[in-house]
Amino acid sequence: MVIFLTFALGMIAVFCLAMGYIQFQRSRGLVNKWPLFDITKNHWERQTAEKFMTARFGAEKQRQNLRNYTVKPEQNLAKNQLKDVIANTNMEADN
Repeated sequence: MVIFLTFALGMIAVFCLAMGYIQFQRSRGLVNKWPLFDITKNHWERQTAEKFMTARFGAEKQRQNLRNYTVKPEQNLAKNQLKDVIANTNMEADN
């Protein structure tokens, strides 16, 4: 039992030291910090969504500068429609 506890404590110590070293190297900038998402894909998705919204509701500046905007019934988005447009399953931007 003592041998098992000593081994477990040793493994925990090695793990903690290794993680501490990795974090120290990352903080100094010696190890690359990789993004958790694809920046290019995210940019493309934002552009696609903006094109869809511009076709549907008008220019971005116009939409942002209005105090009140009344959406016509035919402009309402269906459930998951924007998600589908971004995923290229529904490219009908002028519906």
